[in-house]
Amino acid sequence: MARAADPGAVSPTLTTVHRALGEVVAELYPEASSYVFGDAAHFEHSTQPYVVESIVKLPPGATAEREVARGPRSDGFWLHVEEREGITPYARAEGAVNRREFVEYTYYPTLKTGDGHLYIVLRLPRGHKHAEQFRSSVLKTLEAIAPANGENNSGG
Repeated sequence: MARAADPGAVSPTLTTVHRALGEVVAELYPEASSYVFGDAAHFEHSTQPYVVESIVKLPPGATAEREVARGPRSDGFWLHVEEREGITPYARAEGAVNRREFVEYTYYPTLKTGDGHLYIVLRLPRGHKHAEQFRSSVLKTLEAIAPANGENNSGG
């Protein structure tokens, strides 16, 4: 596991998230890399850049721009967690989006302290034997820190 350059720069919540998720990651992906810095904790294994359509609201008939997004190869994963202040509604709903080469899950659970929320993006290869088990373990681990928001935790 990676460490932050300045341990004082990382919030206690993110330190807890990084440690807890690190245990989950180590079970299925012992060679995964991670870092925690500022307001973000990140984990990944066997990833590459993909050119995918941007996720944006568009008027009828418009085509989405393309963007480069880092995502998992068939045996990997990509997980990014940010701690954010306040309870901010997002234009994009929680749940799963098919990004063609992988499935992207997004969640915004509120912290138990009530001081903010987590912004979580998990990218998994479609159909990999560990994908659903890993997603379920990540969500269960995060539930102790930031309970899911009502019925929006199904994710697909």
